[in-house]
Amino acid sequence: MLAVAYVGSFSAVLCMLMTSCCCRPQLLAFSMLDICYKFGVENDIIFNQKKSVCIRIGPHWNRPISPMVLGNISLDWVSSFKYLGINFFSGLLLKVDICCIKRSFYKAINGILSYCKTADEFVTLGLVKAYCLPLLTYCIGAIDLPASSVNDLAVCWNDCFRKNWIQMI
Repeated sequence: MLAVAYVGSFSAVLCMLMTSCCCRPQLLAFSMLDICYKFGVENDIIFNQKKSVCIRIGPHWNRPISPMVLGNISLDWVSSFKYLGINFFSGLLLKVDICCIKRSFYKAINGILSYCKTADEFVTLGLVKAYCLPLLTYCIGAIDLPASSVNDLAVCWNDCFRKNWIQMI
């Protein structure tokens, strides 16, 4: 079992990873959370209960487990959470939802193209590269995406050219 306690605060995020290498993994998690809570009290860090959750990843991800406690805050076990605009889902492996990435890309590309109808195509291309490409490549280096997801993102980038610049030829 891999339990992730995602504890978000106003200015920082604590992502705690714990494996079940010992005989009592939940006790280890409780003591890790206690250490984080004590550090927070000593350094005036207040944990936001609405943004603090736990998620499990691994072979026993769907087994029931008692709630974790951070100080006097009970942390819920959830099946998904959103971090920096990316949706993560629990399961046997950590899953990433790329639909929100694709939506952001298409929204940005449509916004640029709707305002640049009369602009030079190189100017439009420069805007697309500067503002839309980073939306597709955001955090790709930090996440191990399956090949099908990477292919989906490549299709988005190709659609941009296929739809707009091939028609001009």
